[in-house]
Amino acid sequence: MKNKILIFSLVFILGMFAGFVLATKLERDQNSKKQVITSETVFDRVSSKGVLVTQSAYINQDVDIEVDNGSDWSNFWWGHKITAESLVRVDLGVDLAQIKKEDISINSASKTICIKLADPIISSTAIEGDVEMRVSSGILKIIFASDNNEDYNLATSRIKEEAQKAVKDNTKLLSETKIKAYEILSFLFADTGYQVKCSD
Repeated sequence: MKNKILIFSLVFILGMFAGFVLATKLERDQNSKKQVITSETVFDRVSSKGVLVTQSAYINQDVDIEVDNGSDWSNFWWGHKITAESLVRVDLGVDLAQIKKEDISINSASKTICIKLADPIISSTAIEGDVEMRVSSGILKIIFASDNNEDYNLATSRIKEEAQKAVKDNTKLLSETKIKAYEILSFLFADTGYQVKCSD
């Protein structure tokens, strides 16, 4: 199975995260005094923000789907094979809602916030553009049970599944997703004078 993966960094992606940034800026304006940074204040600021998407992988994914009816004779009459290919976008991020208070530690001397983030997750998977499909079927399948919509739905579902597997097996991509999450969190706490560091 062949696939090619292209990686794009996403900063301030989606309306949800845009709202996250806007809310943080408003909070800065409302607090003229320097906020005291504690594990609880850090937890309150980030834990309710949901999934922070930091990476998108674009994969040219192809699949071969074959329905085996158990014998060459049955396949001759009812056999069904689908070959399909499409570009797929897989968005990855870190679920900030999984952070617990005990996952956060503060070092006032070095001005660092250490947060243990959960492993990256796939937040969404989408077909980008057209799906190229080739279908070959047994004679009776063509006459009595041909269904183009069913073939398309089966092909797109399998394409997404295979693209997700490719992303989950890409350890470098998963590592970069978490690193970028720390970078964005550091930006969001820049007004405090603290940096967010990895804690894994």
